[in-house]
Amino acid sequence: MKQKQQNTRSRLLVAAFLMTQAPAVIAGYYNSSIDGISLDGIYTPENLSNISKTVCKKVYDDANMDKEHTQMCERGVQSAQRMAAVYAAGEGTHLGCVDGYQQGLYRGFNMTSNPSIEILKEEQRALKGVTLENAVARGKAKASKDSRYSTESEIIARFRDNVRDSENQQITAPSSDYSDVLKVPRFEGFGDGYAADGKGGSFNDVINAGWVSSSSAIGKRIQARAVARQFGIKANLADKCSSTPILFDRGLHTISLWDLFSAYGEYNFKDYGWKSTTRAWNKFKASEEQEAIAYRNIQDVKEAYQAKIGYHKKSVAVEVDELDANGQPTGRKVVKRDANGNIVYKQVDDTSRPIFETRYRTVQGKSAQDLKAVYEDAFFESYRNLAKEHFGKAFVSTHNMARNLGEDAGKAVGAIVARDVAKQEAYDGVYKAQSATSFAKEYENLFVTSWNKNYDYFANNPMVEITGFDLSGDGNGIFTRGESLKSVLGLRNLGLKSGAVKVSLNSSSFEAGSARSEYVTAPASLNFTHKSQSAQGKLSNNLEVFDTAYLTVSIDGSDIKKVYELKSTDSKRIEILDVAPVYKADTKINSVVAGDATVYVTVKNPSNSETSASVDISVAMNDGNTYTASTTALKAGESKRVPVRVTGLDPLFIINNGVSGKATSKVGGRIMNSRSASGDSVDYDRAVADYFNSILTNSTTNYGSDGYKEDRVETLITMILNRTEAQIDTDWDNNARVANTLIGALQKEYKASAAAGKLNEEAKQTYVVLAQELEALYDDVFGYKDYVNQLKVFNGDLETRKKKDRKKD
Repeated sequence: MKQKQQNTRSRLLVAAFLMTQAPAVIAGYYNSSIDGISLDGIYTPENLSNISKTVCKKVYDDANMDKEHTQMCERGVQSAQRMAAVYAAGEGTHLGCVDGYQQGLYRGFNMTSNPSIEILKEEQRALKGVTLENAVARGKAKASKDSRYSTESEIIARFRDNVRDSENQQITAPSSDYSDVLKVPRFEGFGDGYAADGKGGSFNDVINAGWVSSSSAIGKRIQARAVARQFGIKANLADKCSSTPILFDRGLHTISLWDLFSAYGEYNFKDYGWKSTTRAWNKFKASEEQEAIAYRNIQDVKEAYQAKIGYHKKSVAVEVDELDANGQPTGRKVVKRDANGNIVYKQVDDTSRPIFETRYRTVQGKSAQDLKAVYEDAFFESYRNLAKEHFGKAFVSTHNMARNLGEDAGKAVGAIVARDVAKQEAYDGVYKAQSATSFAKEYENLFVTSWNKNYDYFANNPMVEITGFDLSGDGNGIFTRGESLKSVLGLRNLGLKSGAVKVSLNSSSFEAGSARSEYVTAPASLNFTHKSQSAQGKLSNNLEVFDTAYLTVSIDGSDIKKVYELKSTDSKRIEILDVAPVYKADTKINSVVAGDATVYVTVKNPSNSETSASVDISVAMNDGNTYTASTTALKAGESKRVPVRVTGLDPLFIINNGVSGKATSKVGGRIMNSRSASGDSVDYDRAVADYFNSILTNSTTNYGSDGYKEDRVETLITMILNRTEAQIDTDWDNNARVANTLIGALQKEYKASAAAGKLNEEAKQTYVVLAQELEALYDDVFGYKDYVNQLKVFNGDLETRKKKDRKKD
């Protein structure tokens, strides 16, 4: 008997899967985590006869229900009874084990997981007098990092305040006493020594298993390691709790002991429990048990009836119309006879002698669907009444045993954790104190060492800082390509010694090999200025006007670079200029028909002296030609907007390409810079219409590359036809939309010229021909008349044609 109980206990451990919140263990007693189930409840499943009488009463009492319905109801109750006895009871057993164990585990853990005073003192005594080398080393390392710049700013400030006003004043040294500035920062020490030093064993197994991460709190890692020691890293509860029949997901069988433990007794059982009748019904319908097979094979209840399928036949004489001597109908019927004089007969239905056959039909209310519905209703209602009782009885009976086992396991884990926590708290306490002490001592030592070292630099060397940085060139107020530069520096020697320091000027914009350094003598403890005696670098000739150059000046001496906070470098950004560069260039089309445009080029002299000669401007246009202009010499700071006239352009080039170019300025033959001129363009439709009409009215003789009027007119007509074909889908009955087309633009030109009397017969005839060619473009019926009406502006006699006639063109 004892062995049997032990075997039973070994199966009653379970894991919880996907559960996060449920009633917790409170004040030392247990609660059920399943909604509607109480540990104090008494659950007694009803017997089959009682539940059948209750559920099937509505069937018994219904006059429309027969024995087949009664049979379906009783069979549905029987099926529900069996399912509840197996599955509701199985789920109750399973979840009673789960719930009892998870609560017991948490309660047991809480009983033993807090280390006692005796254990804590024992671990503390074990560390008494022990030096934790890692704690000392970490404290020193932090001190070294935090104190790196702690003395420089104070020493620089003291020597800066000590600088003389003139060279005639005596050199004095500032105070070297650091007692008023030595302030060791407050540092409580490192409190993670136990984890950092890997004490108590490795956490690798639980980290690799995904239970915790290396950044998890030390307390959580200790708990995970304790669970692994107690149960094993791969342990789960699949073989600990009896594998009773269940209808919900089997995830509860395979969850790890850590997942169970780390929920600390709180789970959400919303996906489990006894209330899901649908799960039970679906399980029943899909099973291969006899009851389920019988349910699936329920058939319609049939009844026999006599169906009339036709009539017996009888013979009757065939009648035809009687004809007179002229072969015309007399209106009477006569018996039809054959060639031999015999009466002709035909077979017809004898309605007095019907034919019947026996057929079968489904009795109303007794189809398979109707009977299955009665079965299903009885199952659902019965299962709802039976499931809770079966579930609750099994749940309560296993909960107590499982929670006792859970308490035992929780106590074992808690004991391991208590010992590890005591070790951790004792170790971390010592570690924290020793690292804090180490930090304070090392910080003070490093501060003193740093103070003395830095003070010595300033007391025995020239220690020069930059107070100002400028550049000088050829003196014209701008920096140009190829110009040699010198540095102009404001300097301050904070050191008590005079001596030579190196001044270097560097830039990636310098011509290769042109950068150079020079030495300057820095008087002790004094402000002074320095301008380079010779060029320290030459700006590259490959630079462009308006480029930016970055220059860096650097001061170096015996120990200057050793003091990081001393300003020994500075930088400056300059813009590359010249005496008359192009600042802006704008293009404006004056006349398409005349082929005339102007490029307005703005040149400016940013220097402080007049240009040595006039400024020559050239504009390379997009038609391949170059146009020029000049202006007088520019005074210092003077700006001029110089017009460059562009003439003789082909109007069609302007229409198709617009006008753009690149402007270049020169002084004395030397190129200043080039800048793209903003382009200008025209409205295609209006420009073509204007140009076409100007040629027809003889307002221009600019025929461009065609040379002759007739050729240019032909070219323009082709352009008009192509453009109109692209615009052919316009609503030609809408004048506002027509106005935005090439035809609309031509109408405007035509009407204006006609009103002014400029249209001669040749021009009118050309418009007539154009209208005819335009009419032939329209390849549709819808909107054609509106289109032709628009063309009648040019040809009043234009007639509409059928589509097939237009296609001939």
